[in-house]
Amino acid sequence: MIFLYVMVFLPLIVSGQNLVNMNDWVSGTSGATTNYGDEGTATHNSRITMMGPYGANVTVWEGFADGSSGMNGGLRHKGITVDTNKSYRVSFWLQSEGANNCNNYAGFIPYDTSGNLISSTQDENGNNRSWPYFSTTPLPNGQWYLVVGYIRSSSISDVGNSGVYDPSQVASSTLPQPSYTATDFMFPSNTAQIKVRIRSFLWNCGAGEKVFIYDPRIEEINGNEVPLLEVLTGNNGNIAVTGISLSPSNPTIGIGATQQLTATVSPNDATNTSLIWNSSDTAVATVNDSGTVTGIAEGNATITATSISNGAISAQTAITVSSTTQPPSPGSHWTKENDNRLHFTAGNVGIGTSTPGDYRLAVNGDVRAKRVKVEATNWPDYVFTEDYDLPTLESVKKHIAKKGHLPNIPSAQDVQAHGLDLGDMNRLLLEKIEELTLYIIDLKEESTQLQQQLNTLRAQWNNRAH
Repeated sequence: MIFLYVMVFLPLIVSGQNLVNMNDWVSGTSGATTNYGDEGTATHNSRITMMGPYGANVTVWEGFADGSSGMNGGLRHKGITVDTNKSYRVSFWLQSEGANNCNNYAGFIPYDTSGNLISSTQDENGNNRSWPYFSTTPLPNGQWYLVVGYIRSSSISDVGNSGVYDPSQVASSTLPQPSYTATDFMFPSNTAQIKVRIRSFLWNCGAGEKVFIYDPRIEEINGNEVPLLEVLTGNNGNIAVTGISLSPSNPTIGIGATQQLTATVSPNDATNTSLIWNSSDTAVATVNDSGTVTGIAEGNATITATSISNGAISAQTAITVSSTTQPPSPGSHWTKENDNRLHFTAGNVGIGTSTPGDYRLAVNGDVRAKRVKVEATNWPDYVFTEDYDLPTLESVKKHIAKKGHLPNIPSAQDVQAHGLDLGDMNRLLLEKIEELTLYIIDLKEESTQLQQQLNTLRAQWNNRAH
């Protein structure tokens, strides 16, 4: 048998159209996930890639029986809280496989706000049910069916078309009649909030029986829910990943160096763009969850990025790890002792910084060198030309009084904000030195003239005295 339950407790109200998702379903893994527990044991549950209800390979939850009694395969969501004054649509895709064609149970279990089981729940026909199931129909093997059920407040009338739908029956833009009926239920009138757990599992089925589960949904009926026809035909609000590309392509890094790979997921508005990263040879190169590759030993490895939502979609790039020092690819960095970093971005180098910006070399720290050569242009020999307009000392005095610094020299605020251009500053300083030289020459000439005049006056005075 296959059971599906919705269990109820009391925590926070959760909003959003689809209150559950498959974001943590990774093809090739087994057991529980972050948001879903497993029914039975980890060996009874796995995620696989198979053809989904919309005609593309997708990641689904596989539960399979080993013939033992009780639960031996299936899932349970860890729960979301809903408001019992509102109505909700529960839907998910199921496909059966196995000779015995087990029943597919779909339902929920309500608990009050204290966590106590409510032993009787009223269906839409006024009947009390100990175990409220939307459907108990044994589904034909090898075909996807959409199971749809509604839970609503007792004060709200029928809100939708519950049932078990065969997508092959869609022949127009009109929702087809369900292939099998389903029963809706009412929330208990004395409970304001309930925690919903979707559960689907195998029960007392023969060995080899399987159930495949895809795209569980709980949606509030508020006018913004995805139309049921769109869920049935594939436009269910989820935008599938269709491709992945990686850059840079086939980079070479050194031992101990790292290379950041950038993954571009298509389309750019895909619902789930999460990826799983793997290296074909972790003894040569490893890769973390963000796509950063680290060179471990000389050799070659293939890095693969796979879509979490569709394990059939992936991209690869080859990594070469060299034992010799290689010029790293743009965007990579080498990590040295004490976390000093030499970072390369589009041909620009950052030391102690990962953001060299537009500078060919950016250093966050002190620099020591025996010699630095700066190429400069417009060297200020022009100060000594005859047509140079040497500022008067009076104009320099006024500029200093007004600006607080020499003409053509950057202010302290400019230097603090933008730094110094060594070549340009040396040129400006030499310009001021050469201007000072001209001032000194002028003063020397004036001093000589004054001394000559003083000598003449002194001689005239001496002649009168005699």
